[in-house]
Amino acid sequence: MQTATRMIYSNIPLKGKAVRDLEFLTGHWKGEFDEDIVEEYWLPEVESNKACVFRWIKKGEIYIYEIVALIERD
Repeated sequence: MQTATRMIYSNIPLKGKAVRDLEFLTGHWKGEFDEDIVEEYWLPEVESNKACVFRWIKKGEIYIYEIVALIERD
């Protein structure tokens, strides 16, 4: 199994939006992509921050993990 780590940062603002506007994402989301399993766990917003963990299972093995942090800035 190959492993790779890559950090991706975005500084693109969502003008006119706040982290609390994304509260509908909170919870567990699970689905299928072809025969693969994909799922996300979104935590509730706290202090203008929101976090998520994502995983993609392909052929019974972990294909991708992602950790997402949304941080509201002035």
